[in-house]
Amino acid sequence: TWDDTTQRFKNVDYAGYSDWWLPTIEELKTLVYCSEGKNKGANWCSHDSGKPAINRQAFPNTEATFYWSRSPLADDSDYAWILNFYDGLSSAGYRLNYYAVRLVRGGQ
Repeated sequence: TWDDTTQRFKNVDYAGYSDWWLPTIEELKTLVYCSEGKNKGANWCSHDSGKPAINRQAFPNTEATFYWSRSPLADDSDYAWILNFYDGLSSAGYRLNYYAVRLVRGGQ
């Protein structure tokens, strides 16, 4: 769930680094890659794009499914922002649902 995710993934040690965090929806959107180019008007990848909508060389094990962000939905505390790597579309997810997590980190 979103509450579990935001609490569990603080100060995570992985691959020799401890600066991992759950990304905001804006940070998560920067990982979206449409193989045929971004559909700027709709802010999602067209159906002709490869699935998942992420660079598969950099992220080979990413599933085409929903991923939590740490961004709560401003007008409804029961929801938070999620991103679907099937087509790169962001939307609201009910906080009690179970979704995948993609942690990010700063630095080199």
